[in-house]
Amino acid sequence: MDENGMRRTEVTAEMLRAMLDRVRERSADPRTDLLLLATLVVTAGRASEILTLTRGDVDAERCLLRLSNEKGARWWPVPDYLVQELLSLASERGSCNASDRVFVVRGRTATYRPVSYHRLGTVLGGYRRPTDEPQPAITVAALRTRTIRLLAAHPEVTITAALGHVPRGMATFVRSGVSLGLVVAVVETFGGDHPWLHEPPDARA
Repeated sequence: MDENGMRRTEVTAEMLRAMLDRVRERSADPRTDLLLLATLVVTAGRASEILTLTRGDVDAERCLLRLSNEKGARWWPVPDYLVQELLSLASERGSCNASDRVFVVRGRTATYRPVSYHRLGTVLGGYRRPTDEPQPAITVAALRTRTIRLLAAHPEVTITAALGHVPRGMATFVRSGVSLGLVVAVVETFGGDHPWLHEPPDARA
């Protein structure tokens, strides 16, 4: 149940696969849509935090993303492949300055514009068509809950960055720096590599 007593949809691996398959088949820009979804899943980020992600928020050397909202900002570890794809997409779309958005799509005038909340909802719906069989709705909140539960269950995670509101009964998250344990959990959960696994930050000069 969520804070309003409504039943929250549990996002299963099968639901995710079905959504991704529909996006691959139906999207006019599957690369952007799939990378947007991957970033949401790996970071447990809010829609506003991911849609407003800029090139300056991507720390390629430390494999960290800066996620910002009205309450402040936090750094979140991500696998190396995600950083590389984000920077590649940004460069391909002409995002060269630190303030340029990462997630942009080509508009009707052949120029790029930021991905909108409406498009994100369409992506999460797998570009639903009237002839489709009814499917459980996948929301950003449900994706966040799934990721938080996965990482909280990892034995290396004891203290991690604050994520704001989380459902009752889950592990307590407190505001702190990025822990090595969280890095391990992210990589072991989502694959790839991370520089801190080879040279922890405390070991650097």
